[in-house]
Amino acid sequence: MSPIDLVVVLVQTAASWYMVGFIWTMQVLHYPLFDRVGRDAFAGYEIEHNRRFGLLVGPGIAIVVLTTLAQLVSRPVSTPLAAVIGEAVLLVVIIVSTVLYQAPQHARLSSGFDPAAYRTLVRSNWVRTVAWSLLGLLDLWLLWLAVPRV
Repeated sequence: MSPIDLVVVLVQTAASWYMVGFIWTMQVLHYPLFDRVGRDAFAGYEIEHNRRFGLLVGPGIAIVVLTTLAQLVSRPVSTPLAAVIGEAVLLVVIIVSTVLYQAPQHARLSSGFDPAAYRTLVRSNWVRTVAWSLLGLLDLWLLWLAVPRV
């Protein structure tokens, strides 16, 4: 494996595990506290949450997408094609889940606290939580394959 390929795998693994930590924090800590904000302050809280959320997840997602594309275009010999395709599929699952389920719930919540939207958000976010976790584990395995043995 070339030094550039190794850097791509290292960067991807770091970015995917950043996202794993982020999504688990959202799922276990942040989202469960939404119903404690208070109805009067919730719309403003949700709008600010959405603004800040993008600033935090945007770079991580962009790095994982770009490094996955890089591996699809120029796959190192030690990287199984099925693994890179698996990463791409997991990214599609994450993006589709976000667009179809989580983003609409956040849009509804931006108008004020809605118990049904809140429940749907928390429950449907498990799709992203599991997908990011699997992607992170896959990246650890690919990193293990990429590191030379002495």
